[in-house]
Amino acid sequence: MAVRLTRRAALVAGAGGVAGLRLPRAGAASAEPLPVTEIAPGIFIHRGVHELASAENQGAIANVGFIVGADAVLVVDSGGCALAGTRLRRAIRQVTDRPIRYVIASHVHPDHLFGHAAFADDRPAFVGHAKLPAAMAARGAY
Repeated sequence: MAVRLTRRAALVAGAGGVAGLRLPRAGAASAEPLPVTEIAPGIFIHRGVHELASAENQGAIANVGFIVGADAVLVVDSGGCALAGTRLRRAIRQVTDRPIRYVIASHVHPDHLFGHAAFADDRPAFVGHAKLPAAMAARGAY
């Protein structure tokens, strides 16, 4: 499967990193799969809650999802922390064993991309806007 990147999108890092940052390994061995809904054949979403991230909602506050293709899976946003990403990854594994080849960051908000850590062992291509690395760096410690 080939990916065509436009001038507005860029592969921001290879396996194990996004925007030049090293991803930590996800933990949470007991994390439950994130509840997802199949909205069209092969297209699954999780609707996040409209709250600040907390222990109660386990950081699952963003709308995230994935597409199961003929050969692989594409993740669109991954959640706000490694735990949310782990839960999304577990939901994917309940649906398919196809390889996760792409993880897309639709934008720089942390509740949409910090879950990328959960996918590091899959060695996907992490994809985002060409300006994503600079936008993340500008937010630094935030």
